[in-house]
Amino acid sequence: MPVNWYRVLVGLCLLLDVSVAFANFSISDAKTRLVDEMYLLDAKLNYNLTEVTIDALQNG
Repeated sequence: MPVNWYRVLVGLCLLLDVSVAFANFSISDAKTRLVDEMYLLDAKLNYNLTEVTIDALQNG
């Protein structure tokens, strides 16, 4: 597996791991593209946030 794909996958896994701790979510679309020798990840994440999470986000 090329190093660039490895970094993309590790980044996505870290994002998912952090998100699971706060709320339920789903990924409806994910795409990667190569731009200037760098892979970019575009994804649509749908969060089902709890009231506690929303309150924490609004109040810092």
